[in-house]
Amino acid sequence: MKVISIATEKGGTGKTTTAQALIESLRAKKYKVLGIDLDSQFNLSFSFLCDVAPHNIYNVLTSD
Repeated sequence: MKVISIATEKGGTGKTTTAQALIESLRAKKYKVLGIDLDSQFNLSFSFLCDVAPHNIYNVLTSD
């Protein structure tokens, strides 16, 4: 298992776009991919789920 992180504190650097492109590229090559969106705006989650409400990381981390 490999872990790839895309992180920086500065906004507007293309983190979400990079993550989305990387996830789609790996999925196209038939890899199993888990993308975890820790951004409070959930842009990565919404880009994949469109009109479906994503599971919120806050709820995941604070639920039983």
